[in-house]
Amino acid sequence: MNPRPPRLLVLAALAIAALTLGTGCSNKTAAERDSLAKQNRDLQSQLDEERAARAAAESRANAVTESATAAPTTQAAAPSMEETTGGVATAEPGTIGTGITTGVNAHGENTITVSSDILFDTGKAALKPAAKKALDKVAVILKKEYPGRELRIEGYTDPRPVRTSGWDDNWDLGAARARSVLLYLQSKGIHNMYIASFGDTKAVGMGGTTSTKKGKKSTPSTGGYAADRKVEIVVVKNGM
Repeated sequence: MNPRPPRLLVLAALAIAALTLGTGCSNKTAAERDSLAKQNRDLQSQLDEERAARAAAESRANAVTESATAAPTTQAAAPSMEETTGGVATAEPGTIGTGITTGVNAHGENTITVSSDILFDTGKAALKPAAKKALDKVAVILKKEYPGRELRIEGYTDPRPVRTSGWDDNWDLGAARARSVLLYLQSKGIHNMYIASFGDTKAVGMGGTTSTKKGKKSTPSTGGYAADRKVEIVVVKNGM
């Protein structure tokens, strides 16, 4: 018998099986490729929609901004504090607590003035208990409005003699009071300070009158004395 015909049949069967398998793999690969292509098209469509929505939102926002910019103003803008004081921010003058006022001195420097009557007893330089509450308010303002700025603590007195209180003169008392304020503010985290004393050299309380048997004479007024007694915290102009 001849064995070749069965071998040929086996080879033919293997060839047919291989062809069938190859066709199946090819069809599966094509299907996967089509699926990926469809997913890509869907993602691209979503991206295009998101871009269009973003562009529309930006267009609306720009329109609102342009409208607000173009709207006419009914009042001229007030100059900034820096513009009115040559680059130094100025606290608006006013009262911020009992015996505490803010303002600007003759040199254009911002000031916080604290009456000595709430800081010290007569002829004394030690802070009273109530003084610490007042200086706590001052410390808050200095930290908020003038962080890191150079400060000058100025002491002022009325013109009455102070030798009976143990001081050499009013300059001595003014300097001691300024130093007490400096040390307390320092304990509250305020730094970059120095003191100055004007004593009674700038006292203004000299215009009052009193009645006597011989008529009227000029004497320092009590109200004027109170105005003279103060400690002034000055934000040094152009200071570091």
